Amino acid sequence: MKPVLSQNEIVEIYHSIDAAGKIAFQRVFGKEPFQIDLFEKIKTFEDGLAFKGLKAEDVLPIVPSFMKPAEKCIHGLCKLIFLIEIFNEGWVADFSKDDIKYWPWMIYKAGSGLSLRDVDSGYSRTCVASRLCIKGENTCRKFANQFQSIYNEHML
Repeated sequence: MKPVLSQNEIVEIYHSIDAAGKIAFQRVFGKEPFQIDLFEKIKTFEDGLAFKGLKAEDVLPIVPSFMKPAEKCIHGLCKLIFLIEIFNEGWVADFSKDDIKYWPWMIYKAGSGLSLRDVDSGYSRTCVASRLCIKGENTCRKFANQFQSIYNEHML
C-alpha cells in the first residue's frame, strides 16, 4: 500500500527541501501548487516558526551568563538567519561564484531605529555574511521592510 500525502503535506515538504529537491518536486507536480506568497504567510518570527513547525528554543540559542548583555543582539541575528533561510527558498549565497547577492543598507533615525535605505549587491564578498544575503533585490527590499524590527533587535 502506497502512503498518500495531502496537498498541504506535499507543499510543507517542498518548502523544507533544498533547491535541487524543489526542482524535482516541480517536475513531478508542476510549479503552481508551490507558489505561495511568503510575505503574506510569514509576517513575524513566530509565523516563521509555525511555517517550519518549530519552537523558539529550536532556533534561539541559550546565551551564557557572561553574554547576557548581548542576548537581544544574538537572538536577533539568529532570527534573521532563520527567516532569510525561509525566504531564500533553498538558495544559499556562494562566494566561489560571481552571482549577485543582495543585502539591505539600513539607516539609523533617532527615536525610530533602523529603516531601509536601499538594497545593494556590490562588494558582498567582504561586507556581508553569506547567511544574511538574500536571493533577489525585490525580496531583499520587502524582507528588510517587513522585518525591520528584527534588524533593530540585532543591530541596536
